[in-house]
Amino acid sequence: MKLSKGWEQAVYVLLMLNLLPKHSVMTSTALSDRLNVSDSYLKKIIKALVKEGLVNSTTGKHGGFSLNKPLHFMMFF
Repeated sequence: MKLSKGWEQAVYVLLMLNLLPKHSVMTSTALSDRLNVSDSYLKKIIKALVKEGLVNSTTGKHGGFSLNKPLHFMMFF
């Protein structure tokens, strides 16, 4: 299954935010640096994730993004 770059980046953002300690945020600049994509491109993706309720946005000097709810993975073997 081939995902578009936007979907792929959205999944990476969710996975990276899931690794943050509780009550921590990550800026879009930090996310875009780690994913090696432009900040403006990533902000469009994050905006869609916020709109869907998957990501929280915190404004201010110490603002950034965090997951709305922790991700839980189930693996079946």
